[in-house]
Amino acid sequence: TIPSNDVAGIIVEPIQGEAGIIVPPRNYFNKLTELCKQEGWLLIVDEIWTGLGRTGKIWASEHFHLQPDIMTFAKSCGGGLPLGGIIAKSEIANSWEPGRHGSTFGGNPVACAAGIATIKTIIEKDLHVRAAKLGEYTLKRLKELQEKSSIIGEVRGKGLMIGIELVKNKESKEPLPKKHFIKILSLALKRGLILLSGGIYFNVLRIAPPLIISQENLNIGLSIIEEVIKKVENEITS
Repeated sequence: TIPSNDVAGIIVEPIQGEAGIIVPPRNYFNKLTELCKQEGWLLIVDEIWTGLGRTGKIWASEHFHLQPDIMTFAKSCGGGLPLGGIIAKSEIANSWEPGRHGSTFGGNPVACAAGIATIKTIIEKDLHVRAAKLGEYTLKRLKELQEKSSIIGEVRGKGLMIGIELVKNKESKEPLPKKHFIKILSLALKRGLILLSGGIYFNVLRIAPPLIISQENLNIGLSIIEEVIKKVENEITS
């Protein structure tokens, strides 16, 4: 146990990515915000994966009416070039005197130009709105598959950040054995679809297509997912 006065802040993802696309209960961040205020801790939100439209909002924090003290962002903001940033409340940002913070490659002009163009494109073309609509469609289609499948324990996510939890038993939620999960990944790859793995038990398919993906390509990808899951499921149950 760490004494409260030894804690400077709490760092969280609004939706956990590597852990398997974990969407917290709606009141989770209300309680966490109250705790941080009570203890005098900073609430630091990691929007490196979730930020800039991925979840159907510019920031995933918006889904939970979350107003962090500090927020980090990166990856998608560079449009393919290495770039990251920090947003902080004024009283925190202004506490840094000039020269107190530095980075060897910080402020790279080419990366910053790409970042400005990327963020401008996301906002002007409403790519976050598009992600929300495509995400609703994808979740609906995958949940229909879940109802028919004996190895899909849960489909969850927001926008185009979606997880399919694969299980051996839908009642106990025992994770699907690793060999079967790898078979699904391999079959999808042979069909031309790259799927991300995730979850602490290595049993969650993470779906995070580009925000500009066409409806046609999305349908192709979803069809491949349906086919390879059904194939492995049939092999398991036969």
